[in-house]
Amino acid sequence: MRISIFSLVLTILLSSFAIEGVYESKVAEHRATKDERFSDKKLTPFKKRKDRKKFEGLKYFPVDDKYRVKAYFLKSEVESKIEMPTSGDETKDYYKFGELHFTLKGRSMRLNVYQASEFKNDPKYKNMLFLPFTDLTNGKETYGGGRYLNLKGPIDHDGIILDFNYSYNPLCAYSEEYICPLPPRENFLPIRIASGEQRYRLEES
Repeated sequence: MRISIFSLVLTILLSSFAIEGVYESKVAEHRATKDERFSDKKLTPFKKRKDRKKFEGLKYFPVDDKYRVKAYFLKSEVESKIEMPTSGDETKDYYKFGELHFTLKGRSMRLNVYQASEFKNDPKYKNMLFLPFTDLTNGKETYGGGRYLNLKGPIDHDGIILDFNYSYNPLCAYSEEYICPLPPRENFLPIRIASGEQRYRLEES
């Protein structure tokens, strides 16, 4: 009986390690693909030749599945339109699509999720949702203007997996020529999100 129990536990552990390995490989592949895009002269967000030449890859926190959490979705009864501030002089119109409620590091958290007004009635992009956020790493380990997550709807009441390992910098982190939405104050997380993309050195040069 002991051998059977031991074998069962070992099988479960090996399966868990295998699943974790597949997940880490998937995130690593995503990051490698982004580096390839940034290295491509036609696709890179770097506007200056000297910045393109210096590019050697983006910097990330290690993959950590504790930043991959189940979030429960509360859809807005009325999709209120807001003017989101940007890094430029203008604002950009978004609709508050709903709220995501989740637990991270033992604390209850909430983030608003948005939909760009130009995508709202476009069949091709109507399920593309935007999640900008800030946290205690901004301006130190991560880009000072916050980071983003892209979500794909529709989201039902069962919720969605919120994976901060895929959080990324706005294009403003790579060139001042871009105008980027700034995360609203209500999307501040009062903890360190040591996950996803880190601060790019161009910001420090």
